Amino acid sequence: MESSARRNDKASLSGQPQAEASGTAASAVRRIPLHRRVCIVRPDRIEIRPSRSAIVVPFSGLVLCAALLMTIVFFRNTLPFPILALLLMISLILVPFSGMGFVYSLVGSGVIFDKNKQSGVWQQGVMGLGIGTQELVPFWKIEELVVQEAGHGEEVEGLLPLEEFAQWEVALIKTSGKRLVVGGITVPREYAADGQDVAIEVAEAIARLTDKRLRIEEPEIEEWDDEDEYVDEDDFTDPKDVRP
Repeated sequence: MESSARRNDKASLSGQPQAEASGTAASAVRRIPLHRRVCIVRPDRIEIRPSRSAIVVPFSGLVLCAALLMTIVFFRNTLPFPILALLLMISLILVPFSGMGFVYSLVGSGVIFDKNKQSGVWQQGVMGLGIGTQELVPFWKIEELVVQEAGHGEEVEGLLPLEEFAQWEVALIKTSGKRLVVGGITVPREYAADGQDVAIEVAEAIARLTDKRLRIEEPEIEEWDDEDEYVDEDDFTDPKDVRP
């Protein structure tokens, strides 16, 4: 009886550090939501992956394909042959793309920074599927990480108007001067500071992993005049400086 009690005590004591270690490992993984993507931060790896909502479109495509195939099976004797052939052709086109998109939305990654491999990888997008390697950047070729508001630097395609939304972007600058977009976040203008904090959090994690510097570019401050025209603050004149 005493030996069994001692074994139980040892088992409980030995299991406690394992539980603490597993809890520490779980807490070391962070998920930072971005615009249509999510950044998963681990101690030795950072991934920019599609958000969970990205699974909706490919899953809907698979459901549609299943419905078309069931229609062909159950109504093959009643529907005209041209319609059956058209349904089959649509299914053959949708199945591979919906399947690859479904798998990519579950396990695929757009950008990966791996500390063990000492490199960052941008996945090549084949109709948004992220297949193959488009850009491979070793850590020693990284100059810096930059956080800036889109619209004040290079033009970024597909983003919303600057007047209504704040669009913060995380970019990587190579030693050659080439600029690669890591990810971004779009928020209403009144929450611009919160969006900037999220972008900085992602950039800080990458800068810490790659051991590179981080530069934060603040946008120019602009104001509106009484006639709703966009005017830079440098155009205003202090009333005290006006002389008759």
